Amino acid sequence: MKVRKQVPPGQLGLHRQRSGQSWKNCRLFSIKTRLNWSTTLPTKALFKTLRGQIPTDAEEILFQAAHLESRQLQYQKAAQRLADRATHAQLSEEMMKVKLLADEKHKNIGILQSLGDVLKQKISDLSARREALLAELKQVEDALSQA
Repeated sequence: MKVRKQVPPGQLGLHRQRSGQSWKNCRLFSIKTRLNWSTTLPTKALFKTLRGQIPTDAEEILFQAAHLESRQLQYQKAAQRLADRATHAQLSEEMMKVKLLADEKHKNIGILQSLGDVLKQKISDLSARREALLAELKQVEDALSQA
């Protein structure tokens, strides 16, 4: 028979029961009560079918497998959350760049619109000055033709 190393009280939060259970049974009980399995875990379904039909050592191994499986699921969810956060951060950064670019374009459009008004006024002023200069030129030509 293989001798197993005893788990000291306090390690992994497991405490020996006062009913005189062995450390292995205490550990098995603790694992049973502490695991929060999802009903979709295949190991849980397998354990339910084999419970009471297999030795305690085999049950303990099944519980450990289920524990690892649940941890793997937690790890995958955490990894997905980290990936989602990274994607969100990247999208936020890209959105800020696009927003800054749009703000810059709107500012340029505003400048061009205000310059358009200024240019229209200058064109109007220059047209009026041209008319005034043409009238003055006609007066000078009339004065020269009379002299």
